[in-house]
Amino acid sequence: MPELLAQFPENGLEFITSTTDSQPSTLFLEQVRFKQHPASILATLPSVKDYTYWVLIGQAAVFQKMTRNF
Repeated sequence: MPELLAQFPENGLEFITSTTDSQPSTLFLEQVRFKQHPASILATLPSVKDYTYWVLIGQAAVFQKMTRNF
C-alpha cells in the first residue's frame, strides 16, 4: 500500500476518485483510512486495517473486447 499512496493524488486520499475513458468505462477508487481513536472506542470495535477499494464499470462489450486481448 505505501507504493500506491506515494503515486496517488493527495486529494484522492480524502475523496472518491472517478475516471472515465473513451471505451466508455469508468473507474471509481477510494482510500479507506482509519484514524486513531481513543483506546475506549477501539476496545469495542473490530480491528480493521486501511484499504483501497475500486470498481470498474462498463458495457459488457468493452470487457469482452478487453479479455480477448489477454
